[in-house]
Amino acid sequence: TLPEMIRRLKQDPTDWYAANKLDPPVVAASDPEIEQAQKRLKGPLERSKEDVEAATKRHRSRTLWAPMT
Repeated sequence: TLPEMIRRLKQDPTDWYAANKLDPPVVAASDPEIEQAQKRLKGPLERSKEDVEAATKRHRSRTLWAPMT
């Protein structure tokens, strides 16, 4: 589970990255990840209530008839 993965990562990061065949500098500092982080930090850290309601409405309209198919 995710909590167990996080616990093991925190317990021994070096071995965790090795066991999962990951290169820490590449994973933590890849150009796409850095660009995405910079974009996220420019905007609000949380979505507004209006954004959440609009996303919920869009999702509901796409799935409203799913049980009928």
